[in-house]
Amino acid sequence: MGTSLADVLNPLYAWYCATVTTRHQEGQKHETWKLSLGVLGLTAGLLMAAFPEALTGKFFFALDLHQTFQPLRAILSDALRHSTIGWNSLIGNGLPVFGNPLQAAAYPPNLVFTVLSPERGLTLLTFAHLLLATFGAWSLAREWRLGTYSAWMAGWIYGFNGVAVAATAFPNLSWSAAWLPWFALTWQRTTSPERQPRDTVALVAVVAMMLSIGEPFSLLAGALLVAMVSLAMWTERPRSPLRGPTMTTFAATVAGIALTSPFLVAVTRYLPHSFRGLGLRPEGVMYWSLHPTMSLGLILPTPFADPEQPGLYSYWAHALVPEKGFSLFSGFYVGGIAIALVAVALLLGSDRRRWFLLALLAVFAALAVGSHGPLYPLLAEMPLFNGLRFPVKWALPAMLPFALLAGIGADAMFRRLKTSRPDSRSVAVFASTLGLLAAVVVATLLAGNGWLDSLVTSEGTTVDAGLRHTLRLHLVNQCLRAAAPVLAVLILLLVAPRLKGNRVAAALAALLTLDLLLVNRDLAPLTNSEPYQTPPPAVEIVHKDPAGHGRLWSQRPPAAETDLVKKLKAQEACLWERKLLLGYTAASWGIATSFNADTPMLAPLPYTRLRVIVESAPVRERLMLLGASGVTHLVTFERLEGRNVQMLAALQSLGSRPQLVYRNRLAQPRARVVSSLLPYTDDQGFIAVLSRAPDSLFAHVALVENSEIENAGISVAELGPVNQGGVGGNGVANIIEDSGDELRIQTFGHGGFLIVSDCYVPGWRATVDGRPAPILRADLAFRAVPIPAGVHEVTMRYRWW
Repeated sequence: MGTSLADVLNPLYAWYCATVTTRHQEGQKHETWKLSLGVLGLTAGLLMAAFPEALTGKFFFALDLHQTFQPLRAILSDALRHSTIGWNSLIGNGLPVFGNPLQAAAYPPNLVFTVLSPERGLTLLTFAHLLLATFGAWSLAREWRLGTYSAWMAGWIYGFNGVAVAATAFPNLSWSAAWLPWFALTWQRTTSPERQPRDTVALVAVVAMMLSIGEPFSLLAGALLVAMVSLAMWTERPRSPLRGPTMTTFAATVAGIALTSPFLVAVTRYLPHSFRGLGLRPEGVMYWSLHPTMSLGLILPTPFADPEQPGLYSYWAHALVPEKGFSLFSGFYVGGIAIALVAVALLLGSDRRRWFLLALLAVFAALAVGSHGPLYPLLAEMPLFNGLRFPVKWALPAMLPFALLAGIGADAMFRRLKTSRPDSRSVAVFASTLGLLAAVVVATLLAGNGWLDSLVTSEGTTVDAGLRHTLRLHLVNQCLRAAAPVLAVLILLLVAPRLKGNRVAAALAALLTLDLLLVNRDLAPLTNSEPYQTPPPAVEIVHKDPAGHGRLWSQRPPAAETDLVKKLKAQEACLWERKLLLGYTAASWGIATSFNADTPMLAPLPYTRLRVIVESAPVRERLMLLGASGVTHLVTFERLEGRNVQMLAALQSLGSRPQLVYRNRLAQPRARVVSSLLPYTDDQGFIAVLSRAPDSLFAHVALVENSEIENAGISVAELGPVNQGGVGGNGVANIIEDSGDELRIQTFGHGGFLIVSDCYVPGWRATVDGRPAPILRADLAFRAVPIPAGVHEVTMRYRWW
């Protein structure tokens, strides 16, 4: 059969069509990459414009950032440089580093602390995670086929809302929340039949990143988020084959878990033995709940300040919600534009995913209100929830469905502007919502003006006229700041008939971005290097003590002092809090501490029990217990008398009582040898022995619970002469190496028991001259190893696995 011209041209034509189509698709991909890079660059530029001080060397310094996370990163930095991330003795008589979720030692970006100072590294990474959150939400919105401007608005609402910026004070929360949109994005892509290998790799990486931070709120929120995404996808294509994609997604998730398994093993091994691992009482679980009235902060910029934050405005929050139950964050602002867009999405949007987003938003909001809602009191008794003491943290992941809803609303309105008259229903809904919000602002202004006249302090006294005037000006200023973008948008809608839809979209996106930048950037204040580089006076005194120093115990300041701190400006309060050595700040100067402010949260349970006994004990017994803990110095506002203490300095304070620095003359070395053990039955028995013992008790003896002695197989005859009423001779112990994970000690002279005043937790193993030896829990919370007389080398190794 002959070949016709058509037989020759048809394959050529098919090849030509395929080539053109491929080039068109490649061009689309190229344009998408160009757009993504442009959005990423513009986002980074705007963030730098919001925090120009960060480019000149200033650092974030909000409350928890400078009291908790900066000292913890100082410890982590040292551990990473010396490759000893298992254990550290600087905080709370020694705590795990790798097994402590607050340290997030397994989180790869923390490697930056090997080359940067803690405060500089924290500022850089926090800045980067704001960018990551904003661009992640934009990418997820684009994946959902939202327009460029709609996706931009969704990204900025999530990355720069008031909760997200205020959460920069809590890096573990804000950093992990930045991965939530990427988690949903990679999960959706791997469940798609058109998935690429790079999508699977990306999901593995995102899962590993989220798990390695160890923030339970973000992990639970991520699980709820992907459940919503999966359900929404299934309703869109219920008959599509999902078996292959689902198995791929499951395998990628398992791979991400496997990558972080060392960290997960360390955490799960340690946490059950910690105070937090036992769970908290319901009132502790609901400690910081979002008061419903605080929702005004979504519309008004910081109408109520956090009572824990410095500044005059904390009076308002104290009066509104006395004692517990107030917000953890200093701001919630998203603005009227974003709320109006959400209204458009719910009323006029065509994307069915909006109802899943609304349901997810409602769940997160119900969890955030904590004790003020019906859900959390029921969950507070559950094992998974009874260790989560900050319900308000749910407000941060709640911002992602809120932002996506706003993006869907913007998309619906912009499409109507392109195809319909500007006075379409979407514009009417948008304008009506803005008007309603403006009415709420005016009503708040009028109601707040009258409320301020009756405002009283937490002590029950009337606030003076000057403070009421300051608060009134603050309220007026915040109402005007909230009203300005609303008026600008209303003007924009009036001139919309003369503008093309894209120009209206661009103008609205610019207004929303500018509003969030101008209002919320103040929620993440920056400071110069002075608070982080100038040692507090108490630290200098301890370092210069010619007798040397061991551990430091800093007593909580009296309420009068902390109330005065709250009246300072933010940077002044930061400086003063570090002078008071609040939180973990002493550890950032290389001073080992005992019974820190946050010790009960992630400390071993016996150590937490010891702390309660120390804080409630009379002065003599307290000094004895602190001495057994290796505490050589005390910083307190309480004046101490007697032969067991020596005052080194009286430092200026804000109040009438000076900050006093003492040397504890009953302090014992971190490693000591005692001649014998003295058994006791329970905590009451421990206290009874302590109350009738001489001041020098811990120089010669260690107290060990009967059950510990029985488990170690030690007979009564081996306990030593103290049990019979006498005192034997002591040996000597010298620490010859402390690498964090390993402690080598040489002992001389009389045998007995080597006592190390570091916390007793599972994972420690001991050898004496290379032979395994038992470790007992001594002095309620520390470690004891039996040793023979003579010269010996005792090695203690910590293994988190």
